Amino acid sequence: MPSRAAPIKENPALACDAPEQYKGKPRSLTDRELEAVRNAPRAWQNRGKNVGAPRSEYVGDALDIMLGLGVHIGEALALRWEDIDLESALVHVRGTLVEQRAHRDENGAHVAGRFFRQDWRRSGRQAEDLVVQAPPFVMEVLRRRHRASPRLNLRELSS
Repeated sequence: MPSRAAPIKENPALACDAPEQYKGKPRSLTDRELEAVRNAPRAWQNRGKNVGAPRSEYVGDALDIMLGLGVHIGEALALRWEDIDLESALVHVRGTLVEQRAHRDENGAHVAGRFFRQDWRRSGRQAEDLVVQAPPFVMEVLRRRHRASPRLNLRELSS
């Protein structure tokens, strides 16, 4: 087991070269590149059908939503049905998921981390809602998910 007899006097990272900065201009994906990115999760899911744990179909759907709306993963996962107009294909991005990390309480007991929805986007409380006209492939995902989602009967829940 390694041990240290004395503290390090110099930062060893100073001897390392900094990684090269990307100097190219940002660019949009080509149609072919976009299709390859969109197909990758489905290919991954199909490769693992008979091996190991089942692979979730949600990965491809989440990626389609992120690509089509231009949002972060937390913003895609924080969407609610009330944020989506299935008729006009408008999506209002109003929040994001944030993580409360695992920690120990005042008695030293482990408290598991959790995710929760924050009612504002990553860009801050004062930021306007992002309203996006969703492309057809995103609307296809959202409509399919809407049809498959359970319908809550609020009267039954309140009694």
